[in-house]
Amino acid sequence: MHAPSWPTKDESSALLDRSAEAPLLTLPTPALVIERPALLANIDEMTVRARRAGAALWPHGKTHKCAEIAGLQRSHGAAGLTVATLNEAEYFAAAGFVTLRWLARRRPQPSGPEPVAHAIATVDRTTWRMPSLTLLQPVTWSTGTRLGMLALRGYLIIGAVLLIVKAIQLGRG
Repeated sequence: MHAPSWPTKDESSALLDRSAEAPLLTLPTPALVIERPALLANIDEMTVRARRAGAALWPHGKTHKCAEIAGLQRSHGAAGLTVATLNEAEYFAAAGFVTLRWLARRRPQPSGPEPVAHAIATVDRTTWRMPSLTLLQPVTWSTGTRLGMLALRGYLIIGAVLLIVKAIQLGRG
């Protein structure tokens, strides 16, 4: 899978700095145009709200995908950065963010998000292999799941029989 080509640190810095001084019509597109005072006010507001609630602030990197904005969030009190994909984690880790949390949509909710910076440093995705199946715990199904699987098997058997019958009918012409 192709990794997204987000702006480099130098490119994002140039976009952040240039947006205030260059006329909008002369900016190359696509361009990130930010009202810096509004951005800083929003970052401060979220920091204040998190502190009032007694919570640590973990803003989502997927919102901006920009190391410079993440740096502003961190310098204004964010505990770390939340990422949604391995590509985002790699991007922000390469930009120097070591306190990352990964939230994935397709897994049971753990007690909290898991840190990924160490995992990124130690896992080579090109050589990773599935562990032996003998190491996995056996699946335990509820009665309802067993009945559902039995019904599914029956449905598949009936479907296979009907396909064979149709193939024989077509073969005879």
